[in-house]
Amino acid sequence: MRSAARNVSALAELTPYLGFNRARQPTRPTLSNTGFIALNAIYLKKTMTTVTAATISEMTALTPETVSQSLLAATDEGWLINCPTGVILLPEGAEQVLAYYRDIYADVRIDPSLIGWYQNFELLTTLFMATVSKCQRLEDVERIDRCLLQAAEKLVKNIGQLVAQIPRYVTYMRRLERSMDCIHSGLRDFVCKPTVDSMLNIWLEFHEDLLTVLGRPRGTT
Repeated sequence: MRSAARNVSALAELTPYLGFNRARQPTRPTLSNTGFIALNAIYLKKTMTTVTAATISEMTALTPETVSQSLLAATDEGWLINCPTGVILLPEGAEQVLAYYRDIYADVRIDPSLIGWYQNFELLTTLFMATVSKCQRLEDVERIDRCLLQAAEKLVKNIGQLVAQIPRYVTYMRRLERSMDCIHSGLRDFVCKPTVDSMLNIWLEFHEDLLTVLGRPRGTT
């Protein structure tokens, strides 16, 4: 028994050198603020297809030069795959993004006012998504567009309440306003077409962003 105990003790002493961890420690973020904004844009797409620098610039309002520098740095770190058609976020890069959320928004996650805001947002999202479904069935398109625009206008106003806590959310307001302007101009692709910066794309990305700020998995309320 004593021999076995000595063996266990010796193994415990050797564990750090053997590369074993009893408990996996959370990743500490090493991203800069700008690096996070660029990589987060890719993360929010939730797709294994490539994302271009131009798309990231459109989503974030970062200059193309800044985006290119951030992507190059992330590629050097092993967080991205650089392809001819764009970049793909690797699991290591996604973990950096999530670590940034955990570190920066730790206090926000327990703010009762934000939790209440989120619950109201989920009700608005349910209404918005039901209206999108009707839009895709081509039912009374003009009336449905009006309902979608009203919901988007309400979301823009509501997001304004969060900007003091999360300043980068102003970008969602600007993107929604831009898509609404396009719809008012007769460009219906900006309602829900997946290949443009449509209202639906922006709404889904904001939803994912907010869930991640709160540390909640998709599908929770």
